[in-house]
Amino acid sequence: ASYCGAAGMVLAHGTTDMSGITGLSESLDSLGLLTRSVADLRFVHNVFGHGRSEVPASEPVTRGLVWNAGALHPVEPPMSALLAHVPALLEEIGVKAEPLDWDDHVQTLSEDHVTVMSYEAARARAHEFDEHAGALSAPIRDLLENGRRIAGTEYAAALTRRDRSRELLDAILVSAPIIVGPAALGPAPSGLSATGSPILSRPWQLLGLPVVVVPGARTSSGLPLGLQIVGLPGHEDRLLDVGEKLEVLLRELPEIAA
Repeated sequence: ASYCGAAGMVLAHGTTDMSGITGLSESLDSLGLLTRSVADLRFVHNVFGHGRSEVPASEPVTRGLVWNAGALHPVEPPMSALLAHVPALLEEIGVKAEPLDWDDHVQTLSEDHVTVMSYEAARARAHEFDEHAGALSAPIRDLLENGRRIAGTEYAAALTRRDRSRELLDAILVSAPIIVGPAALGPAPSGLSATGSPILSRPWQLLGLPVVVVPGARTSSGLPLGLQIVGLPGHEDRLLDVGEKLEVLLRELPEIAA
């Protein structure tokens, strides 16, 4: 979504029937939506039956946490320049911005995401690996091979750390219910050899949280830049409310030097 200038949404893990979908990792698999705008995301979200938020849409968000990716991975200069605007943009829509100081957890969650995905994928897709390994792409083969080398105790420890981090984040988000940060490291990479790094989505996906990607910002060369808004399941209306307002302001920003 960030690379293409689209609005995107990852539905909270476990909130949507996954029947008929070939999964990869039972702890991570979730549906994602791509639309033209955040307003369209809200429409599709409601169609999926997720429009009944636990928190009334009329209850505005007044505090939010800003995440700059911290020690997880350096963002590229255009994204860093966009992040510098975020506190003021949030203040403009009535949200008091405060920094998210959670680097240790985010780093561990990102690493544990890879452990959980590899371990579960190696078992969920064992037949494909055993019978059709030659037809699989190199990244998928590597994923499944790595997963077979992960011990059950290592996998269980990753899930335990995930659960503890989720408890702590739940407490943090009581008073500041949204996290706003970069959706990707920067604009889309050149070439067709890869789809870009997903590292900035890994911590939140492992936690099973809903995420809204807000489009609108662009570099001086016309490449899109997106922000992601993270929150708790049941608070999707609040993410979408903030996302709609942020999208308007992002589209009004001058182009950001690449």
